Amino acid sequence: MNFASTLEPWTLTTAFLLCGVAAPLIFIAVFLTEGTLRKNYSPWRHYVSSLSLGNRGWIQILNFVLCGTGMIAFSMAIYGLPMLGRSRFLSGSLFLIFGIGLVASGIFPTDAAMGYPEGTKDLFPPRPPSRRGQLHGLAGLAVFFLSLPIAALTMAWHFSVDEGQIAWGVYSALSGLMVPALFIASGYYQQLALLEIKNDPDSVPDMPVGLFQRLSIISGWTWISMLAYHLLKLAR
Repeated sequence: MNFASTLEPWTLTTAFLLCGVAAPLIFIAVFLTEGTLRKNYSPWRHYVSSLSLGNRGWIQILNFVLCGTGMIAFSMAIYGLPMLGRSRFLSGSLFLIFGIGLVASGIFPTDAAMGYPEGTKDLFPPRPPSRRGQLHGLAGLAVFFLSLPIAALTMAWHFSVDEGQIAWGVYSALSGLMVPALFIASGYYQQLALLEIKNDPDSVPDMPVGLFQRLSIISGWTWISMLAYHLLKLAR
């Protein structure tokens, strides 16, 4: 095997692992920044997905698509790391689903709700969600309850059998549990907001729906970035 043939896979693997390091952090930075700049938008009560709406919605749409693309690249790196053993096939597939889910979340923006964008009358529309909104919801479920938590637990199992990486096993397990738990908390406050709206249709409930979703995203996406950096060091 010549030098060029050995260099190319390593170069691609390094690039794809770097995508795993950078893409989640950029995603977090963009939605945190946009959340502070949008008029009539409240990071406390509005979902991150709502940033895909309005005149500046293209920024968050692009954020979803680019982060998803980076995660698809990261999944290719996972597949190519023999040191992960058999777990690389399951975890690689889960990160692939995760990336596709993020891309789909950008292509199919959520429906307007909670008075955002400005001028939106619907708080929680009584009608069924639009087809676009339904697809966005399915993509979100694939991200928060399927791909990311199971990928984290898979990596926790992998690291737990290595005495030198027990801490990474614990961190991965906690991340796999925190992501859906915090997202469920967000959904719980959404239901409380819905009940408040039913009692007072003109109210805009000040529930921490957006806060708990952000905590879920930040905890999960940060774990991915840290994992990618850890794997990059191990690969070297």
